[in-house]
Amino acid sequence: EGYGLFLWARDGPGSGAIVEIGSLFGLSTCWLAAGTRASDREQVIAVDHFRGSPEHQRDGSHPLGVVVEGGSTLPVFLSNVHRLGLGDWVSPWVGKSTQVGSRWQEPVRFLFIDGDHSYSGCRADFEIWSKHVVAEGVIAFHDVGVFPGVTQLHQELTTSGSWKDVCRVQSIRMITRVHG
Repeated sequence: EGYGLFLWARDGPGSGAIVEIGSLFGLSTCWLAAGTRASDREQVIAVDHFRGSPEHQRDGSHPLGVVVEGGSTLPVFLSNVHRLGLGDWVSPWVGKSTQVGSRWQEPVRFLFIDGDHSYSGCRADFEIWSKHVVAEGVIAFHDVGVFPGVTQLHQELTTSGSWKDVCRVQSIRMITRVHG
């Protein structure tokens, strides 16, 4: 999955920002940043409140100790980004995705949605951010086939006639607008 993100960040079509919704510890952020650095393109905008998704909380389906005990993944995220020498290629925007997205004004060429995995959370991220994706841009969803909410939204979009799959890498599905 990481290498797929690297390739799309490096070689993907369009111009505009790379925006990642949900960064957690920065693994996917670093793959994206390494890809865009390899082609000397734009920074990765990493949007996260860094408090984990609902599934990462104490009573969630996938609790994380750093979230339950410390409340924030930002220190680990920043450490990982800087340890790999990618600090100049990543711009963390701390806040809730929908709040940051409501202020966003720039075109997006690659949108990676990996935040709240509930249907309503994933749908809200899609609704607020997809309007900024350029015509030839790509939206990638993580955990399709893993979390029911993400899977349902992906299926709805690709059966709507407005979006089509362009790539699949394990649980990541990449879609683009259908032009008619």
